[in-house]
Formats: sequence, C-alpha cells, structure tokens
Amino acid sequence: MKTTRQISRTRLRSVLLAPALAFVLVLVIGAKSAQAQTLNVLYTFTGQADGGQPIGGLIRDSQGNLYGTTCCAGTHGAGTVFMLDKAGTETVLYSFCSLPNCPDGDQPYASLIRDADGSLYGTTYFGGSTECSGGCGVVFKLDKSGNETVLHAFTGTGGDGSNPYDGLVQDPKGNFYGTTEYGGGASACSGGCGTVFEVDAAGKERVLYSFSAGTDGVGPLAGLVRDDEGNLYGTTQYGGTYGVGTVFKLDNAHREEVLYTFTGGADGGQPLLGYLVRDAKGNLYGTTVRGGASSCSFLCGVVFKLDKSGKETVLHGFVLGTDDGTNPYAGLVEDAEGNLYGTTNQGGAYGKGMVFELDKSGKETLLHTFTGTGDGAYPSGDLLRTANGKLYGTAADGADSGCYDDLGCGIVFMLTPN
Repeated sequence: MKTTRQISRTRLRSVLLAPALAFVLVLVIGAKSAQAQTLNVLYTFTGQADGGQPIGGLIRDSQGNLYGTTCCAGTHGAGTVFMLDKAGTETVLYSFCSLPNCPDGDQPYASLIRDADGSLYGTTYFGGSTECSGGCGVVFKLDKSGNETVLHAFTGTGGDGSNPYDGLVQDPKGNFYGTTEYGGGASACSGGCGTVFEVDAAGKERVLYSFSAGTDGVGPLAGLVRDDEGNLYGTTQYGGTYGVGTVFKLDNAHREEVLYTFTGGADGGQPLLGYLVRDAKGNLYGTTVRGGASSCSFLCGVVFKLDKSGKETVLHGFVLGTDDGTNPYAGLVEDAEGNLYGTTNQGGAYGKGMVFELDKSGKETLLHTFTGTGDGAYPSGDLLRTANGKLYGTAADGADSGCYDDLGCGIVFMLTPN
C-alpha cells in the first residue's frame, strides 16, 4: 500500500505526463556563474511526532522564529504546523488528525500567514467534510495557545470548491482568498474544475469564480496575489487555449480575465505551486514546470515575466543535462534590486533540485545544488528572503533516511551569501 506521501508525490508529478506541444519562441538563457554560498540545515525531520515532508514554504516573525507545515507524519500521521526558533529547536504547534476520527483537516501542503496577534492561518488538502474521499480540505486558524478552529470545511457540492493545495492571502478587512483544485459549479470536469474563494474572519465562505475547463483555465494549484485595488492574480495548471495553463486576473466584480495562455512550447506550460510576484509597475513573474528547452522529454520549465499588456518574456529556460535545474514547482521571491530567487524540484548535478538567482537580464546563478545525502532533496515551496540576503526554505525529502522510500523526511534550510 502506498503511503499518503507517496500518493501526494505521484499525483503532483503526474502533471508532467501530458503530451507537450511544439512551439518555437526565443529564449533568454543567461550564463551561469559560481557564487559562494553556505547552506545550513536548520532542522531535519524524522517522520515521527515532529512531522515529515514539508512541501510549503516558511514565514518568519520579528524574533526570527520560522513557521511552516509538514504534509505528513505528526502524532496522528496527518501532518503538522511547526515553529523553529533561532537555535534550531522545533516545536509542533499542532498535529492534524484524519477522517473519520477528526474533522480538523489532513495533509497541509501550503505555507502559512500570520496576523498581528500571532494567530496562524492555512489550508489542508484533505480532511474536514466527508463529501469527498478523504475529505475535501479546510481553511483553519491556529491561535497562539495551539487551539485550532476550522473556519471553513469544503464540500465540493452545491458549487463549493474542494481540495485547496496552496495557502491564503488576506485583505485589510481580514478576509482570506485562495484557490481549490477541484469543485465549483462547472460540470465539465469530474469533481469540478476548481474555484477562487473568499472566507471572512467569521468563517463565511463565498465562491468568487468557478473555472469551466475552457479558455479560462482549470485546476488552480497555486495561491493568489492581491493588488491595492483588490484584484486577484493567479494561475491554472491546465486549460486555456492549448490546455497547459493560464495566468488570470479576477476583478472586484469577480470577472475573470485571462492575461496569458501558455502554449506548452518554449514559452512554458503548466504553472504549478508558486505564487506570482507582482512588481510596482504591475509586471507579473512566475514559473512553469513544462515548456522551455527541448532537452527534456516533456520540456524543462521556465521563469517568465508578463507585462501589463499581456506580453510574455521568458527570462530563463531550464536545460536538462547540465548543472541547471529543471521543473520549478515553486514561485519566486524578489529583492530590492529586482533579482529573482527560486528553486527547481529536479535537475542540478545530482538530479535533486537546486536554488537559483536570476538578475534582471535573465542571467542565472546557481546558489546551491541539493545532493540528497544531508542537505535535502526535491524542494517545492517558495523561498523566504530576509533584508540581509539570507534565504530560508524547505526540501520535502532528503537528509534522514527513515521516511518513505528511504528518501528522507525533509529539512528546513538557510542559505547565506558569503
């Protein structure tokens, strides 16, 4: 029998198996250069009560404590919310249970957000209501005392969404916004084509948009970014004109506009988990797991820029068979100079992913290549960057060999420029 972690990885990687489309665009591939970096493993998960397989990224408070989730393990085997202090001591703030024993949620894949009072908010992919097999997922709140409240349990029925993969964004009024991979009112997809939803502070949910599996997209995995006018921006992994994903905008009247449709060729295809980055000029930056260089059987993925007019520029196309990474699952983080930082889930010298930097011209610098022997493997969460240039992140596998398939239980790492 497969473990829940193996099921999750199989499902996630299966998005790469659809046929690629052949389109020719100009790639901007910058030269790679070495840059001295020091990677410190801050914590290695054991797959026991402390949790295992962190898929999402991290957040950090003013005291330097890090907060995140593990999709699996924990006291009840359904994942955890954890805190890691500056000394590297981990505290499990909450261990999820699973249906039919508990309705509190099961398998959090996403990063968290934190309010001024120290409460944490997030999603779980499974658990909650019983309308879906294994549960349809929840939006939860965790207060400073470790008390969990389910703000909304998705049902996947009556137009409601189901199975939120990524995290939440909050507006100044305290409302939360996110996406579900399935559910919604459209009948074109088995189980629904996915939604954009809103949950207020009291837990009242509204479905703002249901995807139809047409040119509007289908199956959003990534979370949303919000501008000052309240417009929401996100991606779908499928759908669009060519079936390999879109970048979309949802305005205050809940009208969806497709800003870009990927072709699956050199321009990229299937944006997966990463939040978009939006700069002061309104340009959007993101990643796709497909498209790019033809050296991969289903192409290797790209980093792209989308300007306000809808013109896409490929800043970097990843290349198989070199030290370059392939298949960036996560999104990007930007520094004050406009440099972008991210991870690839695979590729690199050891095939287990890497951390990269792209300057504004698209020149790539490899910051760290994961080996899987002590430093982790297969990162899939967005990076966190501090003002002093340190990068914090998670790798879902590697280091400890006591977890599923002997790949290891995952790590929390810090990358420091020398």
